[in-house]
Amino acid sequence: MEHGLADTDACSSYRIREGLVLFVWREKIVPTLGLLLIDLEQLRTDGKILGQADLDLQGAVNFPVGSRFEILNVTELGPAG
Repeated sequence: MEHGLADTDACSSYRIREGLVLFVWREKIVPTLGLLLIDLEQLRTDGKILGQADLDLQGAVNFPVGSRFEILNVTELGPAG
């Protein structure tokens, strides 16, 4: 359904506590809101996507998302960061 779509979307992240981050984004082309809780200690995510099901805006979606992950790289902030 999204083949050929490309866009940038607004997103925010909130540190809940050390190692636990909430990532939130809104998509414009197919209007949806995504929430993803990222657990850096357990190396897993859990979340939800809510919004329109398709480009004709006729249906709604509300489904869980989540995964296990592996950290491949860490970028350290310099003195200004």
